[in-house]
Amino acid sequence: MNKLKGKMELSKDDNKNNEAITEQISYLSNYLKRDVTSLLEKVHFDLQAGMIETLIFYAENYSLVYLKSIFQSLLYVFKFFSPKEINKEFAWDLKANLNIKNYRYTVNTKIFMIKWFDLGLAGVNDEAYTFFKEMKSKGKPPGQVVGSMDPERGPFTDKEIRQISLISKKARREKSIDNECYLIIQLLLTTGRRISQVLNLRMKDISKKGGVRILSIQRAKQRPGSRELYRTVKVSKKLCNQLNRHVRDNLDFLKKHGFKDIPLSELGKAPLFLNKKLLMNNSLKHSFNQLTIGQSNLIYKLNKFASVHNVISERTNKIIKLNSNRFRYTLGTKMARNRASVQEIAVALDHTSTACAAIYVKNEPGNAEVIDKAVTPYLKDIAEVFMGIRPFSGDVLMNALKPDSLKNIKSEKVSNPCHGCKRFNPWRLE
Repeated sequence: MNKLKGKMELSKDDNKNNEAITEQISYLSNYLKRDVTSLLEKVHFDLQAGMIETLIFYAENYSLVYLKSIFQSLLYVFKFFSPKEINKEFAWDLKANLNIKNYRYTVNTKIFMIKWFDLGLAGVNDEAYTFFKEMKSKGKPPGQVVGSMDPERGPFTDKEIRQISLISKKARREKSIDNECYLIIQLLLTTGRRISQVLNLRMKDISKKGGVRILSIQRAKQRPGSRELYRTVKVSKKLCNQLNRHVRDNLDFLKKHGFKDIPLSELGKAPLFLNKKLLMNNSLKHSFNQLTIGQSNLIYKLNKFASVHNVISERTNKIIKLNSNRFRYTLGTKMARNRASVQEIAVALDHTSTACAAIYVKNEPGNAEVIDKAVTPYLKDIAEVFMGIRPFSGDVLMNALKPDSLKNIKSEKVSNPCHGCKRFNPWRLE
């Protein structure tokens, strides 16, 4: 009798655990706007609870962009591995398969496993934790795509940007491109924002202050679910008018499809770029957050536009590859070329630190000319010795490295040996 009672109590505990896990999965799915079970199907049952708890920690403490990156990395890794425990063998296999293509996925997984262990959750053993902590992973240096002007992933050339702009405008006039795709191309060209930020725009985010037309664009790196941090971006009168026309069309569409009784102030919170197919689904009538068109759908539209309208890259002579990162790289490179400061580039591209923005300044060829002009007077004599233009003498190196303040001392004082010392500070006699 006691044994039977014990089994019944255990089964009740299991049911409670299952209910808790179901609630956590639903919570995560709402944050990610993706079905989390697509990942859990690939993960051993004993690891699922710990993985979900760790993902929830990321959801509540990191940005949505980072959470999605972690989730995508886990999807990729567990497609190839299915361990019953995160042990040293799994860690070795992960490192052994590290390469440039899966670098981001592997490093994100390593960071995730360390955090999993640090949270005190079951699943990652001590040996694996120690291995991950000591694991060194070196990928491509930051800014390589920008610095090398990669023709498929790096910044566009001036000619390519002009071509994209002109062909998209012509396609809009001929109505061979949908209005949403055209407007998103224009926003990517002018704002330098990530695709997630452009898709997260709401109809109320377009405004006019003191004659200046602005967009309030949500910061990318903030906790999911909040829309508290914004940066404003100026847009042209023409683009603002086109966006306002698009808003009016959206409002008409919403009123025709079940949103007629909702106040205008509430409708303004709807996405600027609506997923009209989802809108037809009655179950989503009052859930604005789920009405945005998906990133994968948009990327498909962008590349379809390039293919259909024959937008050719001048460097590869093939159909140009379009994505939001390339537009961002282009804006950053252009600003660096125009001698913008690192801080200005960081603000324009919505970077939280200047470290990433510094890549554009570092890789700008024009800056090499400025440095060359500044250094040439000091190294000219040494260079002439190496080229055989002049003979070597003991004072060549001394003169090249002598500070400018000492070079300005009057010639009659040079005979005094004190004036040759860098620590000497002569008194001025009035």
